[in-house]
This record gives sequence, C-alpha cells and structure tokens, in this order.
Amino acid sequence: MNDNAGGYRSSLTGTDVRYIELRCGKLMRHFGYPLDNDVTSGAPGEAEAERLEPGLSPGRYVVEDAHEVGIRQRRLEAMQRVLGRRLT
Repeated sequence: MNDNAGGYRSSLTGTDVRYIELRCGKLMRHFGYPLDNDVTSGAPGEAEAERLEPGLSPGRYVVEDAHEVGIRQRRLEAMQRVLGRRLT
C-alpha cells in the first residue's frame, strides 16, 4: 500500500486523527509510524481522548456487535502485552 501513505488525511478530520493518535500513539511510535500531533500517552492523553469522543466523525468508531467488541478487546490486550515487554 505504498501509494496510500497519508491517505487517511482525506477521510479523517483533524479531531479524528488526534483521537486515534492519543489512543494508539505509543503503538504507532513503536512500529515507526510518524504522528501528525504531539500527543501524551497515559492519563493526560486518555482524558483528552475522552473529551474528543463527542466530536468524532459520526459512525466511524462505534462498535455495537458484542462479538466484534470481544475481538477488539483481545487485540487490545495483546498489543498491551507486546508494548509491556522489555526491549533487549
């Protein structure tokens, strides 16, 4: 997908991008993705992300299917385990 670099900018708002980077920035940095925003991980970033939620583009992030919620929760737990590992 080399031709898709930065493609998200045409479909996401600045608020959407900041929210995603607040929620996923640590993981994105870990895998070498550049961020558009200077974001803080941890409690300050979580609080800001929660404040941004009402302003997100409608219909993009709501997952109501209980099965899909479970899948996403397990993925999040796996990512947190990976991020919690010590680098050697």
